[in-house]
Amino acid sequence: MDFADYLAARDSLAGAGAVLTWLLGALGAVLIAAGILEFAGRGERLVRMLPARILPAVTLAVQAAGFLLLAWFHLEVRRTVPLTMPGTDQVLARYALPLWIEGEKLYFWALWFGVFALIVHRRQPAFRPAVDLAWGVLLLLALALTNPFTDPLPRFHQEVVMYRDALLAGNPMEQVQVLEMLYGRLAGFYNSAYMWIHPPLLFVAYAALLVSFLASIPPLLGRGGSLHSGLAYGYARLGYLLLTVGLLIGYPWTREAWKDQPWWWDPKINMTLVMWVLYTAFLHAHLYRHRPGMARLAAGLGVVSFLALIFTYVTTYVIPGVHSYQ
Repeated sequence: MDFADYLAARDSLAGAGAVLTWLLGALGAVLIAAGILEFAGRGERLVRMLPARILPAVTLAVQAAGFLLLAWFHLEVRRTVPLTMPGTDQVLARYALPLWIEGEKLYFWALWFGVFALIVHRRQPAFRPAVDLAWGVLLLLALALTNPFTDPLPRFHQEVVMYRDALLAGNPMEQVQVLEMLYGRLAGFYNSAYMWIHPPLLFVAYAALLVSFLASIPPLLGRGGSLHSGLAYGYARLGYLLLTVGLLIGYPWTREAWKDQPWWWDPKINMTLVMWVLYTAFLHAHLYRHRPGMARLAAGLGVVSFLALIFTYVTTYVIPGVHSYQ
């Protein structure tokens, strides 16, 4: 175990991440300002300016650079923190940490929303103010609430320190106990194939459904037209497909990981099913949007469904359960 190299990589990530945090924070604030100015009818001159035109591309490029920096750190973890047989140099396993764990989840969501926002910029420029405003808010929330750079993977870091301390203690029984715990986490969580498929599908779905939510607000207020309805429906279909596939893939993982626990009562799982049913109703209602009153009903379901999505995400942090971080 190269603990010194691991700490050096962690410090390098935090150092470079501090610069990225300030840069992304500034870009997020500019996105919010641009969105507000355009909503107020004062953004026409701003939009024609070259910096305003390249702002979305620059923001997404910096976000992608941050993602690549996180990927580098994960590779360094794989290199420097192998799990070895106590008393020998025999490597039992190496970590393959996904890029959407702990504080990286909200950042991953913001990155994919940036991808969709850039597409909206080019295909539906009239909807630019809404996505700019939402993009900036989501980016600032990711940096303020769960910044993945300032304290990289704190829970995993605690496990690494525990492992290092057990190796230094020289107690074979303690070393075996810690190794068994860490190997179980590695095989059943970090390196699990499900972990590499189930969560990213959900977060990409959340990003698409955020676009659908934004496009549902004008029709709900009686101000939107076919552009907003079509945008809401199109991104809801994409998000619904990813969400459904993600849930189906998560089911066998649930059975495997929590077979001895009452996982079917987990608040996160139940709220996810409620959210899925609401989005099913939204898509179904949208098919009849040309009937009197149905366009506004569908838009209302689009807004309510996304509020259920937010509650589902927050549930993990505030209500105890098998998904909980409490």
